Amino acid sequence: MPLRPLSQSVQSVIMMNENNHRGPYDLDLDKILIVDDLPLNRRLMMLMFHDTEFTISEAADGEEAIAKSQAELPFLVITDVQMPVMDGYGLCEAIKQSPKTANIAVIYVTAHHRSTEYLAKGLNLGGDDYIYRPFQREELLARTRAIARLKRAEVEAWRQAQVAERRNQDLTLLYQVGNALTSTLDTQQVLHKTTQLVQQFLGAEIASLWLLDESGQQLILTASSEEGSERLTGYTLPVDQGIAGHVARTGEPYFSADVEEDEKHHPTFDDASPYRPRSILCVPLRVAGRVTGVIQALHQQPQCFSISDLQLFESVTSSVSIAVENARLFEEVRIFNQQLERMVIERTRQLEQEKERTWGILANMADALVVIDHNQNILIANVVAEDLLNFRLADMIGRPIPPDFLDNTLWRSLDAMARSPEQRSSAAVDLPNPVRPEEILSIQSRSSKILGESGQRDTVVVLRDITALKEVERMKAQFMAGVTHELKTPLAVIRTHANNLTTYYRRLPDRKRKELIAAIEKQAHILERLVGEILDVARLDAGSTLQKQRLDVGQIVDQVITELRPLVEQKRLNLRWKKPPKPLFVSADLNRLERVVRNLVDNAIKYTPAGVIEVEVRTVLADGRPQIHLQVIDTGIGIPAEQLSRIFERFYRVDPAHTIPGAGLGLAIVKEIVEAHGGEIQVSSTPGKGSTFEVILPGIVT
Repeated sequence: MPLRPLSQSVQSVIMMNENNHRGPYDLDLDKILIVDDLPLNRRLMMLMFHDTEFTISEAADGEEAIAKSQAELPFLVITDVQMPVMDGYGLCEAIKQSPKTANIAVIYVTAHHRSTEYLAKGLNLGGDDYIYRPFQREELLARTRAIARLKRAEVEAWRQAQVAERRNQDLTLLYQVGNALTSTLDTQQVLHKTTQLVQQFLGAEIASLWLLDESGQQLILTASSEEGSERLTGYTLPVDQGIAGHVARTGEPYFSADVEEDEKHHPTFDDASPYRPRSILCVPLRVAGRVTGVIQALHQQPQCFSISDLQLFESVTSSVSIAVENARLFEEVRIFNQQLERMVIERTRQLEQEKERTWGILANMADALVVIDHNQNILIANVVAEDLLNFRLADMIGRPIPPDFLDNTLWRSLDAMARSPEQRSSAAVDLPNPVRPEEILSIQSRSSKILGESGQRDTVVVLRDITALKEVERMKAQFMAGVTHELKTPLAVIRTHANNLTTYYRRLPDRKRKELIAAIEKQAHILERLVGEILDVARLDAGSTLQKQRLDVGQIVDQVITELRPLVEQKRLNLRWKKPPKPLFVSADLNRLERVVRNLVDNAIKYTPAGVIEVEVRTVLADGRPQIHLQVIDTGIGIPAEQLSRIFERFYRVDPAHTIPGAGLGLAIVKEIVEAHGGEIQVSSTPGKGSTFEVILPGIVT
């Protein structure tokens, strides 16, 4: 609960305590300032006041008189009217304009200005009397003492008014403090408000509240207005140490203008604290005559608090003590009630814990779960079931399956299981995917009868999405079919040629025997490459760890092109390798990156009957970070647009007639390696004109 703002009258007390300024009647009631430009006149005046109760100061001109009146605050200025630079009227006007000197009385001394006009002018400027030369000493002293009596009466009246005003403000402050402290029974809020109020109305830098522990031997820092004081809460101070300990031990309030000169001084918090208070007020908290703690106000400057502050502080602490004790008692009652509530809650929790635990497990199942009672009403469904069956439990709980829901195959399966007398049953349902209608979802449902709360048999149905499992089986079957098909061709060729060699070896000319052996070697090479690609796919599927290192992409491309150069020359192609002018580094697995480059360049060679192949590596900045782009461009047969989305599938061939050797695994391997390195591969192609493959990998800042 936020602290209630203090009223204007209370804030005025606080401002008065903080400013500690002098009042408008802080005049020296024994001092008179004589102002005359003639030394002889000043000397004569000094002689007239000799052996009187007054102390005399003198000034030779208006400026000096203004300075002395500000510094010395005499109750009376006796000034000559005729003076150079600033006459007596100007001096009086200057004195009356300053709030500090406005209450100083002024007597004009003149030998010439006796007219009504001059008399009115001097009095209207704030002057109090005229005295005309020549005059007698008795007349001067009589006029002076009359003004002195008047000033003393004004000062006394002002002081009495100040006392009354301060008393009224103190009473208002106590009322405000009482309201603020009784606005809550929360112990921590009461303590926090207490330190805030103390800090505010005393103008303190820090206010802290210490409570005695149960033994009465330790003071515990319970609340403080200092920012970040949470770390200090709980700090203890023995009652035989420091001012706070002294007050708690003796029960007497303490006021110190400068604690560093006090024998009882003890650091308020700890020696490591940079805060060093000089002024301190410390007052005990009492409940039923027993000291329960202390409140203290601190300031780093000396002479910041007064005895009247201490008196007000003592009045406030009586309200604080009552509020703290009430809050403490309320806290004890609250704790007792909480204990009773905890006993009830614990008893209830024991009854519901097993049910909640069971539902928590069911609600977080990866499979969909639906419970239907013996009347075919829906009782329970987890979030997975809501999403799969496209309904909300909140709308359906306690209601039977709506008839229009039975148009859905899955809902019909649930309804049939709920109505079935079998203890356990299962079914498999295929239905369109609501997100991607072109796909089919395969759902396996299993049901079991359980004894419900009503004593009747309810039906628990678990729905499992086995689409992914079926897809894995399909891909596995497709993979095995692809592997079998690709292995059969080279094996059949090898077996045929080997059989021909065995059967007709002696009849065949040497040239023909060499051709058959060369064909066997070629098919063996194809078979070896196919096995290598299958092993690569297996490693990628197994999630083998990448052995990353800092690699220069340009150097790897240069090495691969050098190795494949004979194939380029054999087909009489023009291979343009745009080598980068400087190294372009990536963090990658050397063998995997070589496989990417080799597969892309080898594909370009195989699918380009004639023309040009361009290979380029460059760096591109994306969001301030380098990316390495590897581009392979050919002028080969190209790829039809409808096949572009499938060319990275395993065993997919753009050349269905298999006129170009290959297993259809190369691009699939490239894509998986690139994505494993956090990159991507893009392709664009025009049939009859060629294709462009571009690999983008995260670069290394050099």
